[in-house]
Amino acid sequence: MHIIRFCMRRRKLIKAGGIALTGTMLTSTASAGFNAEKLKQIDEEVFQAYINGGERSVNELMEQNSLNNKISSGTDNITTKEGEVTADGIYTGIESDMLNVFEDPDGNNRIRVQVVAKLKDLQEYAGFANWSEDVIAISYDSDHWSKVGESSRQMSPDVGSVELFSGSTEGGGAFSIVDFDSLPEDGVNILLAHSLENDSGTAGTVYGSYVHSWAYSPGVSVNNIVAGPGPLSVDFDGSIKSDWQWTEDSSTDGLI
Repeated sequence: MHIIRFCMRRRKLIKAGGIALTGTMLTSTASAGFNAEKLKQIDEEVFQAYINGGERSVNELMEQNSLNNKISSGTDNITTKEGEVTADGIYTGIESDMLNVFEDPDGNNRIRVQVVAKLKDLQEYAGFANWSEDVIAISYDSDHWSKVGESSRQMSPDVGSVELFSGSTEGGGAFSIVDFDSLPEDGVNILLAHSLENDSGTAGTVYGSYVHSWAYSPGVSVNNIVAGPGPLSVDFDGSIKSDWQWTEDSSTDGLI
């Protein structure tokens, strides 16, 4: 299911280094064994596969590696109202987005969740460079799931940073801040991946979200993120002009 909404609120953020993509293809993992580095390699290859070939390429990669997965994806055009923007550039839409969930062979009752956002349609405006930082997130019902292991965070092209959010949070989720140094005309791709462990024996639904915002003045960052089943609520430490958010969800039935 696809959810898109516009919001008016405040927010806070963190920085991170983009990770360069590799061109290597995964060898079969059925007998290779899994660890944290193998999972991060899969995250990187899925990111590259989605950029180059979309959902079909990701499914082919999963099949080659004997990984049972589910994909929820979509394409959206998000249009801002004329006269609402004060930043010198914003992305007005998502070219495509993907929430890929697969069985994590590193442990029983675990899944790996990968969120990819492909931002597009840069609109430039006369004025100040007042875009504020973005949020990419994985969220879930904390009565059923908990985070385990390490995350993967990637950006292509590398025009900024993606870093784990260290501020105040409520509800179940893995959150990263996306901080752009520049906004490429051809768009930008962002990935966040993390493993979850089922604590209750109930499968349920997991969510992937992306929030893009722009501000009246520079330096606006994220104070608090409230998550759980469904879209995020993000509070900022300064006044923002507006923002948009998309959310994908996926059932985990058959994966645990």
